[in-house]
Amino acid sequence: MSENFAGYDLKKLVPKPKTGFKKAKCSSCGNAQFFFTASASKTKCLKCGKPFAKSTASKTMLLGKSKPETKTVEKEKKE
Repeated sequence: MSENFAGYDLKKLVPKPKTGFKKAKCSSCGNAQFFFTASASKTKCLKCGKPFAKSTASKTMLLGKSKPETKTVEKEKKE
């Protein structure tokens, strides 16, 4: 299969998804949790129950002073 793509960069041929999971802390209680970057509904904090993020037209917007801790989390590769 790699013979067919000789000379091509597979990363350019197969684009990465624009959505994924991110980790952020709740602005009220400080609980860190994962959320989907394109959710269709409101996300509540699992610890205190307050609204954590809300859905917009295309992306999820964090409420309050919450900021994502890390970049998009990628699935672990199984070997």
